[in-house]
Amino acid sequence: MSTVETIAQINITLIGWHPDFFEPQDPGTMIFFLLSQPTDRDTEFSSQVAALKLPRLIAFFKTLKTVHSSDEEADYLRQGRGGGSVRRNAV
Repeated sequence: MSTVETIAQINITLIGWHPDFFEPQDPGTMIFFLLSQPTDRDTEFSSQVAALKLPRLIAFFKTLKTVHSSDEEADYLRQGRGGGSVRRNAV
């Protein structure tokens, strides 16, 4: 059983942290202005610039390896499972 099938069966996600954009265009074109802070929700706001200035976090980040691919999830959806649709090829 693939990772995507396992996740689909138990309705969870492997995403622990993610930005709220994933399109191939430059994220600099995105503007977000916070008028009032949400309460009682799971969305949190943080300064990524401030976080990247912390030596402890810099040392930790240097130990990480990131692999990002939507190929497995897109293949799963193309097979007609999961109830979703694929609008474009996997990035």
